[in-house]
Amino acid sequence: YVAENENTEQAFVDFLYVYTQAPANYTAKAIQERNKLAYKTAVAENTIASYQLFINKYPDASEVALAEKQRNELSYAEALKINTIENYKLFITNYPRAEQVSLAWQNVYDLAFEQAKMINTLKTIKDPYPFSLFSFFSSSLEFSYILRFIEICSPTPEDLPRKIAALHY
Repeated sequence: YVAENENTEQAFVDFLYVYTQAPANYTAKAIQERNKLAYKTAVAENTIASYQLFINKYPDASEVALAEKQRNELSYAEALKINTIENYKLFITNYPRAEQVSLAWQNVYDLAFEQAKMINTLKTIKDPYPFSLFSFFSSSLEFSYILRFIEICSPTPEDLPRKIAALHY
C-alpha cells in the first residue's frame, strides 16, 4: 500500500526487499509497477545510457524489447551523425540484432567503396590498412564481389551501369 501511494521505482524496490514473503500477486504487481516506472524514467531521459541501464537492471521486464528498440534507434542515429566506417562497425558489434544492422552494413560498404574510388587503385583496396576494403571484408563474400567490380570497372562513369549489370550474370 505504501509503495502504491509513493508510486516510485524505489518504493517498489523497497517493498520487494522488505516483504520477501508477500503473496505472489503482490510481488508480481510490485515488479510490474517497478518496471513500468523505471522504463518511464528511461524514456524521459531518452539516452542510450538510460535505456541500457533499464535493460541491465530489469532484463526480464516486459518493456525490455521497447527499450532495446529505442536504444538501437538512438545509437544508429548517432552513428549516422558521425558517419564513419568505425562507428557503423561499432554499432553492428554492440547491437548485432538491431533492425538497423543491414542499413549500417550498407553504410560501411558505401563509405569503403567511396574511399576506394577516391584512391582509385586496386592495390589500395587490397592493402591491409588504413583505407582498405580488405581490412573490413577480407573474409566476406561481398568482398570478392567488390574486388571483381573494381577489377572490371573502367574509370569512366558512363561505363559503370554496364559494368554493374555484368556483375549479376
